[in-house]
Amino acid sequence: MAPLLDLPGVRDAVDRARTACEELRWHEGFRRRWREVRAEADLRAARASAAVDG
Repeated sequence: MAPLLDLPGVRDAVDRARTACEELRWHEGFRRRWREVRAEADLRAARASAAVDG
């Protein structure tokens, strides 16, 4: 996957995504209600997977 980082804009997008994930990880609301956030993320992932599968 390393060659993908050489495509225009990819490295910057990866860096922005990493920064956003780090900020979210330390967000106070997320830290207090991580169980609810985890359940919502699981539901969204299942729905997206079902949509891809048709």
